[in-house]
Amino acid sequence: MITHFRYSYLAALFVALGFTQVVTAETQPSINTDAAFEHEFGEHFLEAYWVVNPDHAIYEGYYKNADLCQIPSNQTRANLNKFLTEWELKLNAYDANKLNSSNKSEWAVIDLDLRKSLWELNVLKEWEWNPSHYNVAGPISRLLESNYTTLDQRLRIIGKRLKATPAYYSAAEQCVKNPSRVHTQLAIDQNQGALKMLGQDLENKFKHSGLSALEQNEYIAALNQARVAVLGYITWLKNLDQSLGDTGARSFRLGAKLYNEKFSFENPDSLGAEALYAHALIEKEIVLGKMDALADTLWSKYLTDKDKPQDKLVKIAQIIDVVSRQHSAPRDYVQNLRVLMADLTRYVSSTHLVNLDPNLPLGVREMPVYERGISFGNAESPGPYDATTAGYFNIIPPDTYPTNKVESLLREYNTWTTQIFTIHEAIPGHLVQLQHANQSPSRIRSVFSNTTMIEGWAVFGERMMLESGWGNDTPELLLMYWKWYLRSVLNTIVDHGVHVGNMSETEVKALIVREGFQSEEEAAIKWRRAELSSVQLTCYFSGFSQIYDFRTKWKKQQGERYTPLNFNEEFLSYGSVPVGIIIDLMNSNHE
Repeated sequence: MITHFRYSYLAALFVALGFTQVVTAETQPSINTDAAFEHEFGEHFLEAYWVVNPDHAIYEGYYKNADLCQIPSNQTRANLNKFLTEWELKLNAYDANKLNSSNKSEWAVIDLDLRKSLWELNVLKEWEWNPSHYNVAGPISRLLESNYTTLDQRLRIIGKRLKATPAYYSAAEQCVKNPSRVHTQLAIDQNQGALKMLGQDLENKFKHSGLSALEQNEYIAALNQARVAVLGYITWLKNLDQSLGDTGARSFRLGAKLYNEKFSFENPDSLGAEALYAHALIEKEIVLGKMDALADTLWSKYLTDKDKPQDKLVKIAQIIDVVSRQHSAPRDYVQNLRVLMADLTRYVSSTHLVNLDPNLPLGVREMPVYERGISFGNAESPGPYDATTAGYFNIIPPDTYPTNKVESLLREYNTWTTQIFTIHEAIPGHLVQLQHANQSPSRIRSVFSNTTMIEGWAVFGERMMLESGWGNDTPELLLMYWKWYLRSVLNTIVDHGVHVGNMSETEVKALIVREGFQSEEEAAIKWRRAELSSVQLTCYFSGFSQIYDFRTKWKKQQGERYTPLNFNEEFLSYGSVPVGIIIDLMNSNHE
């Protein structure tokens, strides 16, 4: 269902933000024409949006303001606040119920983003307590990777951003107040990655470019000053971290109020955080039952000489331990991943699950250092304004890990789970979904993405692939699939338990290891994610549940007309918006 904006909420929010004149439904004239809405909230709105969000614009492939390194000052935040409130008022001049179904959905998408941004800016205020918000590496790296103009021109733009870097980090230090310690330490690690990205390779690009000698000297000087600024921020953070260790720091836990509010923005079509948590507890037991049956099937193949334990958790763990020994050698993992990507591409195409663009092959590459610290791998896709650039499955090569951690990592990402992992991140998961979103006829629905839909689709893709026949129901693959899916379920339990409850590190790790059958190393990573993020971990199970339930109803409704390709292509064509909006659009188009 589309969540309509409540004017009473807007009025209360504006009063809280210090606005003395509140425009309500009674004082603002109603505008009901689709043409007027499309004119105002088409490219006109986005052009204004990118001016106040130039870094976000780069990630979406919009480079008009790419040379602007936005300084995180009080004035910048005031400008953003003004933009958000003014455009929310303009949006509410339209009666969404009198717009056509397409415009009604765009109204809802914009409304959700504006309200969420206002809440993040003025209520959550993560810009104060999360120092890892400040890092110049991401936009610069994106500019280097893109091909929207010549390398020389991109280097000129990067040079301008480098000149602003000292002011950027000086302002960042003024922003940070009472940070959490784990976010401070993350900021140190990731900015050390930024320092590496601003290293000799970038300097050589300037030296060997077609820029004039004067420009080269100018930008190399700016690069050196930028390095000094990043190093200064790292040193400042290290001193801050030490003082936080002595005097105490803000808790990384959001608490029930902020958590529930954030959850409502990420999951606008969900029954709520508490209901999802309850659902996850039930689902956990269902999945363990399926894994128990598979463990019985595999016991006679792998452990015939051992007595079968009565405790199903112990039994499942012993089978998983044996099956997990089937994995790549550390040095072969990345190459094997590339082979697997090719196999998945052929399979998805031959079974007609979803259309793949042959002109945009999806690649595997080493994860940039400044992105590390949270996950082993991730998907990185260009935005809708730069949709001709290929996407990548980023991975940290296992042979770069400490020797004593490599075997544990490879058992976790073994021959079987790596298949599910790659389906999730790449084909037909994130990279395929994001490519489709980039091709959506609605720029609004491409740009303003919803994490629950994105992660939900990736989890749905895992189930869809196995249902279609991938793996031929091999018991080992099925066992590892349910283990992998259980991660999504436990993610919800952990995230809620940590940020709403007071779940400890010991309790989280015990749950992940004993009932999730994951390694101690993986449990440590999950605890770190729970510390560093909030709500995001719930998006996997929440989004999957919504998509899978809808697909089940849609399949029954369509009968013989249903095909996986038709469903998937239409579902993905609406962009990365909340699942409820996609459901409304599909239903309205088939009335």
